[in-house]
Amino acid sequence: MGAFIAVGTKRKRNGTAVWLNNREREETFFVSDPVVENGFYLFHRKDYLFDWRQVSDLDKQRIVGTRGYDYGDAFQQAEAKGQLRVNRVTSDETAFRQLIAGRVDVFPVDKVVGFDTLHQYFNAADRAKLTFHPQPLRLDSLHLLMSREVPGNAELMARFNQGLAQLRESGKVTQYLLEIQQPLSLNP
Repeated sequence: MGAFIAVGTKRKRNGTAVWLNNREREETFFVSDPVVENGFYLFHRKDYLFDWRQVSDLDKQRIVGTRGYDYGDAFQQAEAKGQLRVNRVTSDETAFRQLIAGRVDVFPVDKVVGFDTLHQYFNAADRAKLTFHPQPLRLDSLHLLMSREVPGNAELMARFNQGLAQLRESGKVTQYLLEIQQPLSLNP
């Protein structure tokens, strides 16, 4: 991820999409209105009865997580304190293999990224074994970032935000998101 951010700061490109917003990025970039919501959900096997309401409910679960992923403050703090049993692995593919094999109970992952990983690396029979809990572990908005170093980017960002607002009002953003996600599901 850092390389993509660096491109946006070195005037090689006007900007980069889509990213979480934070104070550090606001110093370097003009940050758009939210473009899309990003949600981490707990995937599990269909044959594993699972429910949760708060992170402390996960204390008995065998959890696999991907190294470098931030699953939100409550999860990260519980993991750091040893209140959660999390086995961190190097890839989402590896995590899904452990989940399908029944070696772990749950795997938190961005829903769209999870669907894409499952379609890239797993067959329909394996995908059919999985589901995810409807309550998100973490929800964030993602934004377009435009370098403050590139002349004209402030005006370009204002035009982008105006266009985005018009697309939202017309229902086009929702339509586009549904079209993009439709082929990515747990269905065969």
